[in-house]
Amino acid sequence: MKLKYRFTGFQKVLSESVTLTRIEALIDFGNVKAGTLGGYIQESDNLSQEGHCWVADGAYVCELARISGDALVRDQSVVRGRACVTDRAVVRDRALLNDHALVYANAVVGAFSYISGAATISGNASVFCQTLGRRSRRPNVCDLAVVTEDAMLADGGVVRDRAVLRGNAILRGNARLTDDAVATGCSVLDGKTRVMDRSYVTEFADLRGTTTVSGRSVVRGRCQVSGPSRILCNACLFGNGEFYGIKLSGDQVYGRRFS
Repeated sequence: MKLKYRFTGFQKVLSESVTLTRIEALIDFGNVKAGTLGGYIQESDNLSQEGHCWVADGAYVCELARISGDALVRDQSVVRGRACVTDRAVVRDRALLNDHALVYANAVVGAFSYISGAATISGNASVFCQTLGRRSRRPNVCDLAVVTEDAMLADGGVVRDRAVLRGNAILRGNARLTDDAVATGCSVLDGKTRVMDRSYVTEFADLRGTTTVSGRSVVRGRCQVSGPSRILCNACLFGNGEFYGIKLSGDQVYGRRFS
C-alpha cells in the first residue's frame, strides 16, 4: 500500500501520555496536494492511509480515535477517546468528539459542537451547536442518542439518552430531546421545549416557548404549540391549529382527526 502521509518533526505535548505529531501529505488525493501540512495525530492508527480521509488545519486526533473513508476533520476540531469519523463525514469548526461517538455517511458536525458517549450522527444530518463561551462545555449529543437522516441540531440544543432526532426534524434554541423520545417528520423543537419519556413528535409539529411533552405523549400534525404548554401522561395533540398554554394529561386527546 502506498503511503499518503508521513509524520513531520512538529510535535505538541498534550499530557504525559499524549504527544501529537503533525502530518504531511506525500501524494495528491481528494482535495489534498502533496506537501500539504495537515493537523496532528498521535499515531498512524488514528488516520487511515486509505481513502481520501484527512486531518487538517490544526485539528487533533488522539488516543484510540479513528478517521477513515473519505472523512475530513479540520478547523482545530478534536477527535479523541474511541470516537470514529468515516465515510464522507466532516467534523469542523472546533467541534469535539469523545468516548465512542460515531459520525458517518454524509453527516456534518461543526460550530463548537460536542458529541460524546456512544452517540451517532449519520445520514445527511448536521449538528451546529455553540457550546464554547459557557462556564462548562457540555455535550450536545450524548449517551446513546441518534441524529440521522436530514435532521438538524443547532444553537444550544441537546439530544441525549436514547432519544432520536431524524427525518427533516430541527431542534434548536435551548430545546431538549431526551429519554427515548423521538422527533421526526419535519417537526421543529425550539425555545425551551422539552420532549422526553418516550414521547413522539412528528408531521410538521412546531413546539416552542416552554412546552413540555412527556410520559409517552404524542404531538402530530401541523400544530404550533407555544407558551407554558404541558402534554403529559399518554396525552395526544394532533391536527392543525395554534395552541398557547394548552394542558393535556392522562390519556386526553385533543385536535382535529385526520381523514
